[in-house]
Amino acid sequence: MPRRCALGCPPSGTRMHCFPDPEKYPDKFLTWANLAGVKLETASEKEYYHINKRICDIHFTPEDKNRYNRLNALAVPTLHLPANPVNQNNSASNLVTVKQPSSSEHNYSVISRPDWKESRKPLQTKIKYLRTEISRLRRKAINILLHSWCRSINRILSGKIVYHGDDFTKNAAQRYYNKHRHYRNKK
Repeated sequence: MPRRCALGCPPSGTRMHCFPDPEKYPDKFLTWANLAGVKLETASEKEYYHINKRICDIHFTPEDKNRYNRLNALAVPTLHLPANPVNQNNSASNLVTVKQPSSSEHNYSVISRPDWKESRKPLQTKIKYLRTEISRLRRKAINILLHSWCRSINRILSGKIVYHGDDFTKNAAQRYYNKHRHYRNKK
């Protein structure tokens, strides 16, 4: 495991953080590499930096860390960069951080955080469409079954289909017809 910071700090025994994965977070990886003053052009160089190089904890603000001292998704080293080198005699425990003025310019577009809401919207629309399509097909299937059954019963009652012997379906249809026949006559 590397003991030296990629930004040139002396070994101090502080916690070291890996470079972001260049395949998963290319923008974040390039930002870290630019801050380290390194130009990485090939995939093997990027992979080497991702696996073998670290940046020590003193380059990150407390806002960059979660409650378990792990870096959050948008963490970028901002303290004691090579333009402002750390004194060789200072350790991480007695460093004083200076707040930058709020009027400084920032380029937040360097790190693009995935917009989950925008990527979910088309999926939600497709799910809604598929659900309505399923319910439409269910209604259509029920209508087809009912239409087919009613058509068969009407053919039986009209005598187009003749059953010989004691047929349960014909008898049931005839009973139903006889039971409801008087409703038609009253209208």
